[in-house]
Amino acid sequence: MTLIDPWPENVEAIRARGLELDGLTPEEKFTVKGLKILHLTEVQSLAKRPVDVAMVAMKSYDTAWATHLILPYLSAEGFVVSLQNCLNEETIAGIVGWGRTVGVVASQISVDLFEAGRIRRTVAKGGDKYTIFRIGEPHGRITSRVEELVSWFAKIDSAKATSNLWGERWTKLVQNGMGNGVSAATGLTSGDCLRNPAIRRFQLRLAGESDPRRPGARLPAGESARPRCRAARQSQRRRRGGAGRSRSGAGFRRRVRIRAATSSARRWRRTSSKAGAPRSTR
Repeated sequence: MTLIDPWPENVEAIRARGLELDGLTPEEKFTVKGLKILHLTEVQSLAKRPVDVAMVAMKSYDTAWATHLILPYLSAEGFVVSLQNCLNEETIAGIVGWGRTVGVVASQISVDLFEAGRIRRTVAKGGDKYTIFRIGEPHGRITSRVEELVSWFAKIDSAKATSNLWGERWTKLVQNGMGNGVSAATGLTSGDCLRNPAIRRFQLRLAGESDPRRPGARLPAGESARPRCRAARQSQRRRRGGAGRSRSGAGFRRRVRIRAATSSARRWRRTSSKAGAPRSTR
C-alpha cells in the first residue's frame, strides 16, 4: 500500500513516527509504522510498479486533479475508487472511464485528521448493528472487484456490497446537507443540533427540500408526487397554502367552505333525482 498526500507536514510526520490511530476503545489505538507515503512531487516513482486500485479520499473539489494525477500510473486492469462524500463518480469516470470507476460510501464513520500523522475516530464502530461501508458499481451489478473491496473494508468495520450506489450516495448527501452546514453555522456539534427543537425542525425542512417530489420539481413519468418523508409532506402542505391539519386560519376556513358546498351539491342531486328532475351534467 502506498499513500499520497498533498500536506507535506503530514507526510514527514508519518515517515518519522508512523501513522497514529485512535478511537473509542483501546483496540482502536495503535500506530502503523513503516508506511510508504509520497509527496506529490514523488508520484512519478509509481511508474516502476503500476497501481491496481487507487482510492481517491479527497474533498470533492480536489477530485479531478487527484484522478488526473494517478491516471498515468494505473495498471491495465487498474481502477479508481471514490472513497468520498457527494457524487464524484461521474467526475472520475470522465477521466478514467466508467469501467474503471467504483464507489464506496462511508456512513457514520466520523474520522478526524486533527494533527499531522494523527487520526481519531469519534464514534463507535457499527459492527453488526449498522453497516459502515457500502461498496458498489455505478451500473449496480455486484462484481468480483466489489466483493474483494468488501473483504478489505470488513477488516476495518462492517461492510457490504450494494446494487444501489446512487441511492446510498444521495442518502449520505441529504444527511450531510441537513447537518454539516447547520453545525458549521451554529458552532454546535451534530448532537447538540439534534437536541435543540428549533434547529431540529429546521434540519427536517432541509431534508424535505432534497425530496424530488417537492412542488415545482420535475418527476420522471410514473413517479408519485407524494413525499415519502413526513416532514417533507408537512412542508409541502404549508407551501400549498396551509392545507395541513391545522384547524385554524384561512386555509381551514377555505376547506370548510369547499366541503360545505360539496355536501350541499350532493344533497341537491339526491333530492332532484327523487323528484324526477334531471341531474346536472356539470
